[in-house]
Amino acid sequence: MRVPTRESPVKISTTLIGSAAVLVLAGAGYWFWQRQTAPAPAPQPQAVVLPVSPPAASAATAATAASTPAVEQYPVAAPAATAAASAPQGVEDWLALPFGRAALKTIFISADFVPHFVATVDGLGRERASPQVWPVTGPSGPLVVGSSGDAEVIAGANGARYSPYVRLLDAMNLDRFMAAYRALYPQFQQAYRELGYPHGFFNDRFIAVLDQLIATPVPRAALRIRRPVVAGSQPTGGHVLYVFDDPALEAMAAGQKILLRMGPINERHVQARLKELRRRLAAGAR
Repeated sequence: MRVPTRESPVKISTTLIGSAAVLVLAGAGYWFWQRQTAPAPAPQPQAVVLPVSPPAASAATAATAASTPAVEQYPVAAPAATAAASAPQGVEDWLALPFGRAALKTIFISADFVPHFVATVDGLGRERASPQVWPVTGPSGPLVVGSSGDAEVIAGANGARYSPYVRLLDAMNLDRFMAAYRALYPQFQQAYRELGYPHGFFNDRFIAVLDQLIATPVPRAALRIRRPVVAGSQPTGGHVLYVFDDPALEAMAAGQKILLRMGPINERHVQARLKELRRRLAAGAR
């Protein structure tokens, strides 16, 4: 399956980071298309304005970066010598090492995993990350909406939709993850260059996206959302389109907005785990 290049526009929003899509981390997109339900409104505190990271790079800036030879900041160490008989032979076998076989059936989408993982990691650090290339399944059910006065907010119960991904991240064996990452890295690097970064290095990009996610502010109150008018009206067919009411939050990168929708408890938990992952990747995946 051909993954859209950076120049091919795609619409949207936790990996081998099933995480980073866990964040990586799996959420909804830049616009949250969700099926509308009728959740019981629960009183929620007023929203708070949060500091934000700079918006994703412009297309012109990204194009310049793609054409400029880069210096590799975080080279990945070659895999340690392993007996051929004991080394996994395919992507699914490598994924099973840190995450277990059950996750391959319930969360991961192993078909075209390598290019999809690479495209998702890159997209999480930009304005949009297409769910069409997520390497994991999306969260179950629609966005859970509550109310605060006359405003709609993301309900605290919405965080439960992300519990499977947070548990997966907790259970991930980092030593085994690094072994799989080193083994698959030549494929990741090749997929990253084919994505539209002929002079780039995937591990450097992975770390940059993790830095962005780790720096995402944690909400101190329920976040207000609204239903924008699209092409003259809201979409029909039982779907409701939501965006953050605060333009500063809506301008954040796709991965940051996924973290915000997870809720503050999940966000802190995920960020702590991603810090350790970032440390390992920066050390050359050793």
